[in-house]
Amino acid sequence: MMRGIIAGGTSQYVCQRSRFHAFVFPLETIDEVKNLRQRIEKENHGASHFPYAFRFDEQLHQDDDGEPNGTGGTPLLNALKSHDLNRCLIIAARYFGGKKLGIKGLRHAFEAAAALALSNTVFGSFQTQISINLSGPLEQIGLLHRFVMETGARIENITYNKTISATLIFSAFELDYITRRLPDWIVTAQTERTFVS
Repeated sequence: MMRGIIAGGTSQYVCQRSRFHAFVFPLETIDEVKNLRQRIEKENHGASHFPYAFRFDEQLHQDDDGEPNGTGGTPLLNALKSHDLNRCLIIAARYFGGKKLGIKGLRHAFEAAAALALSNTVFGSFQTQISINLSGPLEQIGLLHRFVMETGARIENITYNKTISATLIFSAFELDYITRRLPDWIVTAQTERTFVS
């Protein structure tokens, strides 16, 4: 089962005076990749290359950023795969130390930096939270509370007027169960959110 990231880790690996800094980030959307890359490049302006890799659901991507083919992005992506991580990004900043490391040396250095950063990362499991907005008769407030206790839902918001409007939070949800247990109630909205905990 895929894991996610609660708190990303960082690392520094030194190989023959070249420094390899790696940064691991959780991703809410793929659009964050560009902003995070720009931030790392700005914070590490003396670095010569910034290979990166990300996995977001079915999308896998790696980029060597000018390093020899397969020496930067590929080891980073392999590190994400080997940890069964999803919705995450790993970026490395390479500071050249004056001596060429060769294909094998570069690949090893990026692997080592990724492994260290991942060892400093806090992992978690993906959870799904479903939010349901309901509207129903005011005289059925007791029925709503019994339903909440039976299902383990949490009332996030409730207002009383001529009717009751309530937002319930579920970890698992079946719409037909609501219609069976609360036949006089109307589902006015439903949203789903995935998070790591």
